[in-house]
Amino acid sequence: MGTKREIRDVERFEEILSLLAENGLGYILRRVGLTKHLPFISKYELGSKKQPSPEKLRKTLEELGPTFVKFGQLLSERPDIIPERYVKELTNLQDDVEGFSPEKAKTIVDEEIGLSEFSEFSDKKIASGSIAQVHRAKVGQEDVIVKIRRPEIKDQIKKDLDILGFLIKESERVVSSLDAINASKVFDEFKRWTLEECDLNKEMRNAQIFKENLEDEGNIYVPEVYPDLSSEKVLVMEYVEGIKCTDDKIEEVNTNPKELAETTIKTGIRQIVVDGFFHADPHPSNFLIREDGTMAYIDFGMMGTVPKDLREKIDLILIHSMKENSDSILNILEDIGKVQEDADIEAIRKEIQKSVMVLKNGKIEDASISKELLELIITCGKNGIILPTSLTLMAKNLVTMESIGLTVCPNYRPAETYEEYGKKVLRETNNPKEISEDIALDFIENKQVIRNPFTKLKQN
Repeated sequence: MGTKREIRDVERFEEILSLLAENGLGYILRRVGLTKHLPFISKYELGSKKQPSPEKLRKTLEELGPTFVKFGQLLSERPDIIPERYVKELTNLQDDVEGFSPEKAKTIVDEEIGLSEFSEFSDKKIASGSIAQVHRAKVGQEDVIVKIRRPEIKDQIKKDLDILGFLIKESERVVSSLDAINASKVFDEFKRWTLEECDLNKEMRNAQIFKENLEDEGNIYVPEVYPDLSSEKVLVMEYVEGIKCTDDKIEEVNTNPKELAETTIKTGIRQIVVDGFFHADPHPSNFLIREDGTMAYIDFGMMGTVPKDLREKIDLILIHSMKENSDSILNILEDIGKVQEDADIEAIRKEIQKSVMVLKNGKIEDASISKELLELIITCGKNGIILPTSLTLMAKNLVTMESIGLTVCPNYRPAETYEEYGKKVLRETNNPKEISEDIALDFIENKQVIRNPFTKLKQN
């Protein structure tokens, strides 16, 4: 196996194996042949094949540290491949890390960009996470936040990623279910996102791209960044004042609730179908409602991309949905996913038909379109078609944006926005020369009312 050649930190490797064994995963270590790395193997119960409880798994990941917590958080976004009881428990994962001292924060800032660039710098941190912590400061008279990467965290994460990747690769050899759900591919995506999150220059560029993409959305605000004052370890960004969308004080904000709710759905669709660049961590704390009623995004560490070919396939899914062509939708899902040998294609076909019929039969007002899409992805995963993580995150993005819209305006009907904006998006993005001619021409010429997972369109 050449373990030592693949693992940079053998001591940390053995520490992780010991924790896994102590917490009920020793039987997998024995099957993979890793128990030789446990110096006191007699202390562990390695014979049981009983899966650890969801709570035990969560606590184990928290004990293993930030890299494993983040991996668990990603798995909680994959209800298509993870049992529901584990998904629910993994959503409770917490980064239990202490902040570092203001003196250390200032030292890092001074070494990276120079502390003299700031007219004021607060010793008090306003946020702290597993990768960075945040302080308020001023550049001249401008209020800013300074995000500072934790000392040594990137090196530690790299070592843990080496170990986690090795464990997954070796486990796939003996645990067929891991290979079936494409565990290595899931890990590769996680590794890329995590390393990008460690690079605050990358987050700075994400914010710039996101701001440029949404500059014509009047109700959305993306804060300015300071490229000349940012580095891999430090990010300087405009400070945004606002309240969370879940705050009871939201009624006091000068906003049009319905208009703001519409904006959340519009930007969710646009990020995926038009820009191909979407917010992959859209939980409510990453949004603020400003005094003028606009909604601000404030974190850009985890962004997803939708390649052009995948966007085109999403367009085709929409078009085939309008044509009520379930078989064509199934063919596309098979093309973009990994099909297991024992896949229950008929169960997936029935779910597709159900989704199309729910919307076609006029029930769209009572349905959550984003949840219908997520349910289809879950059905695919549980029945043998494993779709890319990015597709699941897209659906979760829309679910969250829809939820935020309903929080801001409880009487809001998202279907109305899907209808209006879906028409606009599809007209702008679908070029008949770029998609199957017979489908495209039929789509353009069809003048009947057609319903689909994003919208019901009436071609004029």
